[in-house]
Amino acid sequence: MASYVTIKSNASCIILKLDRKAPIEDVLREICHKFAASRKFFGKSNIVLQIEDRRLSDDELNAVIQSVEYNSDLKVSLIRIDDKTRGKKYLEMMRSDKQDYIDSNFRIVYGPIEDKTIESDISLIILGDVPEYTTINCAGNIVVFGELEGRANAGNPERNHCFVVANNITADKLSIGAHECDIPKKRKKLFSGKNNGSVIIFEKDRFIMNDFGNIDLYKHINKRKARR
Repeated sequence: MASYVTIKSNASCIILKLDRKAPIEDVLREICHKFAASRKFFGKSNIVLQIEDRRLSDDELNAVIQSVEYNSDLKVSLIRIDDKTRGKKYLEMMRSDKQDYIDSNFRIVYGPIEDKTIESDISLIILGDVPEYTTINCAGNIVVFGELEGRANAGNPERNHCFVVANNITADKLSIGAHECDIPKKRKKLFSGKNNGSVIIFEKDRFIMNDFGNIDLYKHINKRKARR
């Protein structure tokens, strides 16, 4: 099973070695999965994040930082790329740029989300919460780095191999391809911490929803790619 992200650490930084050719949405999803699963291991601290093996645009780099911070208790204070260290002013400037970034395969939308409808004929990466009044209609996958309260329609109209990923899913309904499902309410835990994130896929004529770490998501995704 292919891995697009390798995490290493030393006394001075955390190193992310990223696959050069993998779609950025797959890379981001794996970063979310790995940091969510290792939240207790990394603990709470400010870190230097070093990126290796793959060149990232500012928007992709911002999405990587969001993926790390939303799925852990870490705060990225410095970025190191090609032996150059970028500090807080660079990060603040990058985070303040709210223009959507559009690639041939995906679109990055920056929060806060205020639109009632978001339409896309490619996959969507949303950096921020999706409020209850917002509906997302997307021909590809939907990845939300925040809470998904609104209606998400992935894989429109009939791409049943697509998926929806969010830090927390509190919407009542969503759809993948031609199939619609009701979202079950999560039971409150006695000792609750930060959400590790949830994923919803459509497999063998049924929806599968689970938290990160409890489902072999990559196995299901690879099956979908093989069937395309």
